Amino acid sequence: MGYRKTDGAESTRVIEPAELTATTSGAITVRGHDRLRGEDRAFRIDRIVNCRLTEVG
Repeated sequence: MGYRKTDGAESTRVIEPAELTATTSGAITVRGHDRLRGEDRAFRIDRIVNCRLTEVG
């Protein structure tokens, strides 16, 4: 997925999504394993600029 960070820079991430959650401030996030970082992370959906499904295998 294409993701825009708070500073406006965009990066490409490959994640294994696990769940959608809402923060206390009302932002919706997708939580999952970020293959680039090698750890579980949360991504705000309003910062996702594009995405596509791929086969995992």
